[in-house]
Amino acid sequence: MKGIQKMANDFSNTAKFSSPGVLVSGHYYKSYGYKTIRAEGTCDWLLTYTLKGEGCFEAGNINLSCHTGDIAILKPGTPHYYFTSKGEIWDFMWVHFVPRLDWNPWLQLPEVISGLIYIHLDNTGVKNRISKAFRRVIEDNRQFNTIHRELALSALEEIILLIYQKSNETNNQVRDPRIQEIVEYLYNHYDRQHTVSDLAERVCLSPSRLAHLFKEEVGQSIIDMLIKIRLKHAARLLQFTSHSVSEIAEECGFQSTSYFTQQFSSAYGMSPSVYRRKIANMGR
Repeated sequence: MKGIQKMANDFSNTAKFSSPGVLVSGHYYKSYGYKTIRAEGTCDWLLTYTLKGEGCFEAGNINLSCHTGDIAILKPGTPHYYFTSKGEIWDFMWVHFVPRLDWNPWLQLPEVISGLIYIHLDNTGVKNRISKAFRRVIEDNRQFNTIHRELALSALEEIILLIYQKSNETNNQVRDPRIQEIVEYLYNHYDRQHTVSDLAERVCLSPSRLAHLFKEEVGQSIIDMLIKIRLKHAARLLQFTSHSVSEIAEECGFQSTSYFTQQFSSAYGMSPSVYRRKIANMGR
């Protein structure tokens, strides 16, 4: 086991030079006494999923206990210490990885402290699906060939998407049918220009009531959600078409190329042009 842990640390130290992929992964069943300390964090991302027992993460002034169904994600450069809690056996899966560029919006998850993300899964179906996907990550990552590396990355992408869905739960947790109608309308007509007044008229609400109810139900404003939808489509157009940045901005409903570039850079950490070049280089 020490050899596996050393390998994880070695991979972490070189992650900043790596292309997207699963670096190293595993399934541990650790009794009290197990611990890992990284005073400077790692260069990659670390995701753990607790199956049984209890483990604990310390980062900053936070002490976070993980039980069945708990996901903990450590971002690069986050100093941390994790261990099996006293009197417990911690049964958990883990993976060190470098994310694909288009995962960036999905990894914008709530942090309990800067660099430490925590999500609790309470849906049995989702937990089972993540467990199965995690086993595929581990199994495929043991095979050192291109196809299995891609399979491992695809299984990890499924996990990330399920976590993102749980964190947002926009479509699944909207209780008011009027708000659900607006959500679906925005997804289907993201390229059009919308005003709160026009949307409110569709569902027979006042603009102020719609704005308040939408934020209450969805957890974000109408404009913020619309921008996120547009940016997701823009990222795919940048990857799979040769359309210019200005054409993509227009196709996705942005009236200004500069505003599109500003929003895209904020969400993805780079300009649309840089994103396109990096995606193209990764495919070579």
